[in-house]
Amino acid sequence: MTTSGAACPPSRPAGSPTNLLVRARELSAATATVAALPELRFVLDHIAKPRIAEGHDELWRARLPALAARPNVGVKLSGLVTEADWANWTAEDLRPFVRFVVDRFRRGARDVRLRLAGLPAGRLPTGRCPPDWPTHWAR
Repeated sequence: MTTSGAACPPSRPAGSPTNLLVRARELSAATATVAALPELRFVLDHIAKPRIAEGHDELWRARLPALAARPNVGVKLSGLVTEADWANWTAEDLRPFVRFVVDRFRRGARDVRLRLAGLPAGRLPTGRCPPDWPTHWAR
């Protein structure tokens, strides 16, 4: 994209993914953006921050699959507990959201385009993490 006819210089090495830091309300715009730029790679940060504390996020569930279907998009599992009940969250609170994401980003039996991230920063709100992180989340 350009402004006043001048190309912006690259801000990262060629081929590095661009982070998508969005919420459910912005998923449609993110999907349109990645569709318009198929030569670029993108990573959805924090699984688009669904409303984990509420136990559901219907807008997120409705809009995430279109973005996940784009071949140039991966996802980063991080920052999940910040959307949960900080004082009382459990792995069971996170599991349905993680499972939904893993199922949508899977490309065949062994290919899931995701990164596990956010530790230790992802546990700052509560200072704790299940002992078998990261396998605990997506069982």
